[in-house]
Formats: sequence, structure tokens, C-alpha cells
Amino acid sequence: MKDDGLDPLFERAKCARISPIAPLPAGFADRIAARYQFELRRGKTAARASIWSVSAALVIFAAIVTLNLNAITSWGADDQDPVDYVAQVVWDSAGN
Repeated sequence: MKDDGLDPLFERAKCARISPIAPLPAGFADRIAARYQFELRRGKTAARASIWSVSAALVIFAAIVTLNLNAITSWGADDQDPVDYVAQVVWDSAGN
């Protein structure tokens, strides 16, 4: 590997003038820290909101299942379908 092209670059770098580093604006570090804290709080808020929404959905689902538990679990013959009753009345009125 040849380093022929690097020597002129090093010479130019030695002669280059470096400007002094500009100071940071007043309050810059405080704004960065505040922004970081805001991002942390926003992430925690989103996580809390999703936990609350899932919890609310589960409570609503449990309430619906509880209210409809009788209809869900009734498999017996004592609960006759209203359509079957209407069909039986029509059949009997026809003389069959």
C-alpha cells in the first residue's frame, strides 16, 4: 500500500488554521436535559395508557360475558327458541 498521497494532506493540515470552538448558548445543557426528561415521561405515559386501555377492555369484556352468561351456558331443552314456537303454532293451526 502506498502512502504517497497522504504526505501532502498532512502538510496542509499542519498549516491549516483551526478556529476556536464557539461557546454553547446559555441554557443549552438545561434544554437538552429537559428534552430528555420529556421524552422519558412521554414513553412512560404511552406505556401507562396502553396498560389502562387493555385493562378497560378486559373489564368491559368480563362485564359482557357476566351479563350474558345465562344465554351462553343455556344448552337445555327448557329454553325453546321463539322461532320454534312460532313454527309449532303455524303447524298446529294448519291442522297437522
